[in-house]
Amino acid sequence: MVDDTSTVWAQHAGNLLAVERYIFFPSSRRQFGLPGKSLLELNRSFPLTLGRPKLRFRLQTWLSPVQAYQRECCCNRAVGMS
Repeated sequence: MVDDTSTVWAQHAGNLLAVERYIFFPSSRRQFGLPGKSLLELNRSFPLTLGRPKLRFRLQTWLSPVQAYQRECCCNRAVGMS
């Protein structure tokens, strides 16, 4: 599971890949008490502080474990079926 709220997955913490909270909508900024404009209001899909290379790196940090887990599951399933 990939989520930015680890508390909702407390019983499955071993399966969680926690990511940084992505706040796009104005209502989300208000909900978390954050000042300033939302990404929607700024007409952006990612914060300028991330930049595309940094954003790509962050995605890769959780993509690699997901791919490894998927390979392991597929291999184990294939072995069990033969």
